[in-house]
Amino acid sequence: MSLSLKIAVIGILSATGLGLRTVAFPITVNVQITPGMIAPILSGILLGVWPGVITGIIIGVYAAVFSGELWLIPFIGNILLALGAGIAADLTKKKSESYFKMSMLIITPSIIGGFIPTFTILCLIMPGAFIIALISGIFDMINALIASIIAVLTWSVLKKIKFTEQLTLPAAT
Repeated sequence: MSLSLKIAVIGILSATGLGLRTVAFPITVNVQITPGMIAPILSGILLGVWPGVITGIIIGVYAAVFSGELWLIPFIGNILLALGAGIAADLTKKKSESYFKMSMLIITPSIIGGFIPTFTILCLIMPGAFIIALISGIFDMINALIASIIAVLTWSVLKKIKFTEQLTLPAAT
């Protein structure tokens, strides 16, 4: 995929993520259930680590400013969602649609982008509230797990319609 096409897809997925991020249901003070997690995960799966991270930064900045959560959690979380998905996609690139690949694409962003940032940040800012941080991290991990499943299903559909072949730029005349 060419660089200009990657940038266009980053823009589309970022805009989609911003739109999805406007729908959020508070679970705890610093955790919201939102479909906005789908876009950075899908970007990491489709485009790889660095384009996914750029998508995560764009969505993360928006979420940090407008979500009402402690700003570090959605900012770092969205970046790590894409990073986890991109790493899993790169590590399993040679495997076709195996059970291992699908599991990695679902579990890796859930742990790296869902549980770890929420748990770690809450433990750092509230040192005595380990249980609150643990519960909040688990809620975010479940949200990321659901988003990962939707992203993998979307990726499977796009793959069947030969997404990368359909997105070729016409030749200049």
